[in-house]
Amino acid sequence: MIAGILDQCPAIPMGFAKEIRQVARCPDSLDAAAVAEGPPIGGRARSPFLGAPALLTFDDMGPKPGPAPRLLISIFGLTGAEAKLATLIAGGAALDATARQLEISRETASNQLKSVFTKTETHRQSELVALLSRLRAASTD
Repeated sequence: MIAGILDQCPAIPMGFAKEIRQVARCPDSLDAAAVAEGPPIGGRARSPFLGAPALLTFDDMGPKPGPAPRLLISIFGLTGAEAKLATLIAGGAALDATARQLEISRETASNQLKSVFTKTETHRQSELVALLSRLRAASTD
């Protein structure tokens, strides 16, 4: 998959004298963005990598799924509806889009979000997303 994306994305500069870090935005048809990092490999560390001058790593910058709703129910005492909303918000969805996806009014979504804030002891969507992303990271370790 990476090879296909790289074929259609802007070239990543290969000046290995220093670490490379570049965000590559791909054509809209791919709906993808990635961060490419290329720390130089020197000395004895090169042998396992067949003498490569650098090791490129790619991080998908697209939306990540939120934690499972059942996890949010058990940890924070959210209702099923609140947990579904929180999971979508944690995945990067806007409140309006979340309301449409859940087939509820924006006002209902807003009320559920306020309840989620209370139960998770957060005050803004950014705080909620940060909290749930740490929870997602901990649950995948």
